[in-house]
Amino acid sequence: MGSIPPLLTLLMAVESGWVHRRQLRVIELIQAEYGLLKDGRRGKRVQFNDAQRALLARKDEAVGRKDSSDFDTIMSLARKY
Repeated sequence: MGSIPPLLTLLMAVESGWVHRRQLRVIELIQAEYGLLKDGRRGKRVQFNDAQRALLARKDEAVGRKDSSDFDTIMSLARKY
């Protein structure tokens, strides 16, 4: 068996870095949602203020609509209704 060509090694490293960054953005979105839900669970319905909605919108935009629709987040559920 021969070794892996350097160009293929570089492409694999770039792709894995890209996937890793996308995963980190999804994790940040879910952590932000969890933190807001945990803080606001006093009543049955959670009311977000403008700053909290803006934070979730920024995180959701970083993830992208297509990717965030693959899993249920507050923002993806809000877009459905």
